[in-house]
Amino acid sequence: MDNVPTNPPIGEPTRDRAPLVTNWLLGGVIALLIAMVAVLMFRDDSPTEAGQTTTTVEQGGVTDTTKAGETTTVPQGTDTTPVTDTTISESTTSTPVDTTVPAPTPGDTIALAIVSEWISAVGSGDADTAWGLLDPASQEAIGGRSGFDDSFGEVVEGYGAWANATEVVEFSSPVPLVEPAELYLVTWLGMVTQEGETYAKAVAVPVTVNDQGAKV
Repeated sequence: MDNVPTNPPIGEPTRDRAPLVTNWLLGGVIALLIAMVAVLMFRDDSPTEAGQTTTTVEQGGVTDTTKAGETTTVPQGTDTTPVTDTTISESTTSTPVDTTVPAPTPGDTIALAIVSEWISAVGSGDADTAWGLLDPASQEAIGGRSGFDDSFGEVVEGYGAWANATEVVEFSSPVPLVEPAELYLVTWLGMVTQEGETYAKAVAVPVTVNDQGAKV
């Protein structure tokens, strides 16, 4: 009877039971922590990166996910094709401007020469020569010789400065007129100095050309 094992008295704790329970609890906690870490590491619910757009087709419409947690539902049948700028720059085709000056006719040459001679006479104060280069119609319109002499100062003021003009460009244009006279309009462009100031100006002088010659 001495060798028969006996159970410990009721209420007396077993020496090895507490460490076993503690080890079991610690093992469970460690396993739970490992499981949570694994879930956090491998879950694929990170927000959509900036600049990326996820588009999913669902029954009843298209869901366009632009940001994490923000969705916009587009009704089914709506065109979701990205808009592309198709602006086409307008091409302009310009036609070169013809700057060719026609060669002067014999009448143009005569008209240009008579105007140059008349302006030189006015600029030098030669009233007699300037009077002689006037057409009879012009002499009558100005009031004859007396009228011309009376207004010669104004003529010099208006036309005389052209005798010393610079950068002068002159051209002649024929004007239709009843025969036998031909009418030309001579135009001068240039830099003219009057009263101490220099201006870019233009002047036009009509000239008649006929069998008797050319007159202003």
